[in-house]
Amino acid sequence: MPEENEITFDKVDKPHDRLIKWSFGRSYVASAHCRAYCPDVFVPIVDWDGLTTHPGSFVDPELTESHTDLLFKAPLVQSGDSAIYFYFLIEHITNPKADTILRLAEYKLDIWRSLRQQSPKNEAFQIPIILAYVIHQGSTWNMPTRISEMLEIPESATEELRASIFELELDMGCLPVVVPKGQPEQLKGHILGRVTLAIMSAARENRALEFFNEHGAMISELLKEQDSMALLGTLLRYMFQVDNRSWNHRQEVIETIEDKQIQSKAMSIAEQLEAKGIEKGIEKGIEKGIEKGIEKGRVGVALALLEGSLGDLPNELKERIAGLDFEVLLLFIRNAGNFGSVADVENWLNER
Repeated sequence: MPEENEITFDKVDKPHDRLIKWSFGRSYVASAHCRAYCPDVFVPIVDWDGLTTHPGSFVDPELTESHTDLLFKAPLVQSGDSAIYFYFLIEHITNPKADTILRLAEYKLDIWRSLRQQSPKNEAFQIPIILAYVIHQGSTWNMPTRISEMLEIPESATEELRASIFELELDMGCLPVVVPKGQPEQLKGHILGRVTLAIMSAARENRALEFFNEHGAMISELLKEQDSMALLGTLLRYMFQVDNRSWNHRQEVIETIEDKQIQSKAMSIAEQLEAKGIEKGIEKGIEKGIEKGIEKGRVGVALALLEGSLGDLPNELKERIAGLDFEVLLLFIRNAGNFGSVADVENWLNER
């Protein structure tokens, strides 16, 4: 059985979405990540221990297969009730899109509208700061990170005019977090968050297994965490779910894992997943068996009714009755009392 704090992945799930929310849904993981990638000037003004998850998703419904989002809120130090929000937009794609910054602007506006609706109507509302992070699975980010970078400004514009345009334009920027291809050690933040992003990137290239062997230092660091086996278990389950190569050759995969502790955990999980598959197969078999049993029972009722009034029936006739469709068989049973002879039965069947 999965350990406490360990999640499983079914085929109906969105495994990338579930893994991100399982990992970064922990305030200490999210806090470490927000702090590691935010501008230095923000670090001393945020109460990082007070960071909490804020409910809601703002991703366009048409993009939920390829994007996940999370919103967090943290108090500002010595600022009364003031707070800052951190918005994570996780892209499960490898090529950055030119319109990401525009979509991000829409999401930030939606967040502000949502917060406005939750505030007392008779109070003045000031929109809070939102630092937006785009966590990108590709190896590079070559798209705009600010609205101002997309503005069409005349080449003849003076510096004063440019400054005025930027000042008047609400500059909804983002902080791109690129997951380095093959170099996950460059990631910052809590170890669980770093390993989560790294294994997602590796799985995208069907190299999840290689990650466990090539980046042992990160796994060793993860194993120092509380509930480390449950954390590792979830990551291994994710690997088997999204990396078909790992699952189809699971025995070979497990044997190549060098760390014996991880190997043992992987073996246990593979056995659990296999057992679950067998259990589902048995359940399907039972359901089919019950259906066939019910159908066979109805055929028996039909034959018993006929033989009670007409005596023994020819085997050929029995076979014809047994082969009737479900609806026709029910109609046949209702009419069984009207048959006075075998010929009547045959005539009724011939009309169907």
